[in-house]
Amino acid sequence: MCMIHTSQRTQVLLPVDLRKKIDRMCSITSESLGEFLRKAAQERLERELQKKASLTKLAEEVIGSLHQGSWKDMDVVAWQRDMRADRN
Repeated sequence: MCMIHTSQRTQVLLPVDLRKKIDRMCSITSESLGEFLRKAAQERLERELQKKASLTKLAEEVIGSLHQGSWKDMDVVAWQRDMRADRN
């Protein structure tokens, strides 16, 4: 009989103080250690993906603003040279 696994076993070393805090929280929430760590990993992953999406959106907005308005038809490199030349 062939068994299909949808999970992968992973070992993680945790500092003793962190493990004690997790164990206390697990006893309060009635979760197993595995359930607690899976939820924590999922929440972290979702938070990081949201952060990346927000930064990507911000970058697109900033870059998009450079391609609009007065910057659209301007040679930015030439403008920078002119500005620096005024300082000398």
